[in-house]
Amino acid sequence: MDAVDEVGGYVVPRQRFVLRPAKRYSEGDWYTQRQYAKPTALHAAILSRCGQGTLESAALQYLLSSAATARDAQLGLSALGAVRSVAVARGDMAPWGDPFVKTFVMMAVRCDAHEVLLSAMQRPNELGLVFKWKSLLAAVKRWGDQGRAGVDKLEAIVFAMEGAGLRPNEKMVYVLVRAYVNAGEFARVDAALAWFRERGVVRYKPAMLPLLAKAAAAGSAGAAAVLAAAAAVQQGGDGGSGGGEGSESDEEGQEGETQ
Repeated sequence: MDAVDEVGGYVVPRQRFVLRPAKRYSEGDWYTQRQYAKPTALHAAILSRCGQGTLESAALQYLLSSAATARDAQLGLSALGAVRSVAVARGDMAPWGDPFVKTFVMMAVRCDAHEVLLSAMQRPNELGLVFKWKSLLAAVKRWGDQGRAGVDKLEAIVFAMEGAGLRPNEKMVYVLVRAYVNAGEFARVDAALAWFRERGVVRYKPAMLPLLAKAAAAGSAGAAAVLAAAAAVQQGGDGGSGGGEGSESDEEGQEGETQ
């Protein structure tokens, strides 16, 4: 199994966390008992049991799956650290599997707790979470489609992706610029384009051009420059538009018209 570096934290073995969608928790599982119905009670019990050296992976998964508020999500993040501490104490340094990471992201999205996801993305090795674009797609769509209410959250998540191990690419800049344009935040487009350009992202998805046209019309010098460069490429016979791969699906790149 692949291992991740330890940064003062704990990793849980991948094979122990293969989610089985058809599986339901049984009444015999201790964490389903009535006294643990409240997330605070279950969280306290998980921490107590982990303190005794018990690896409470199933209880953690149950807590994440049942979280409903931002406070619940914070408890889930705390319990994650406790469970991982037990795994590392046992010498197990394998990361969580993709299904578990998706469960964690979905918890943050369901609870509208972007700060919890952001915290985890800022210390992925410590928590044993291997983030990928697909695992973060639910968050991108949730906060990217909320207009002004979600643009700050999406921006924080996108800019945290690099530190979480994802190389900046045309998909990331697309969803961010799309959110800016849909929210009427045209003044923020230039800074985003510059940030990605500094990281080598200079080609864009064809679906980005209409967004840049709107931003340029609203006064974005950066958007205007990209459009001018794309026009020059087309005139040069390259057939391109400054955009990279143009056949990405909505699931991969959140294609679509501006709202």
